[in-house]
Amino acid sequence: GAYQDSIDAAEARTRSIDYTERAMADDVVSRVLEAQSTFEDAARRVATYRDALVPRSEGAYRSVLGAYTVGRGNLAQMLLAQRDLLNFKVEYEEAKADLEIARVGIEELTVLSLASLEEGGVRDE
Repeated sequence: GAYQDSIDAAEARTRSIDYTERAMADDVVSRVLEAQSTFEDAARRVATYRDALVPRSEGAYRSVLGAYTVGRGNLAQMLLAQRDLLNFKVEYEEAKADLEIARVGIEELTVLSLASLEEGGVRDE
């Protein structure tokens, strides 16, 4: 009768809440994994610019500048080397900014996820 209908409705609401919680958890996991991937990519780019591209470009620029200074190089070569160095430095700074943005994104996801758990409470099954 009516009592059984109430029980069935309550069980249906419970199942619905369970599905919603699982979907939210899956969404959070997916977003955290994506943010982690973005963070790792930015960290790799920062390391590449810091450890390889910028130092090599600085060395190439110094070499071309030295050759130009003693009359063995031309202005165009020196300007191209300088442009390359500046481009690498700008890209390095962009990679560092991307890394920080990714770090903040992960932090926000974590804080929002914890807030959602606290707001909704954690249920024992």
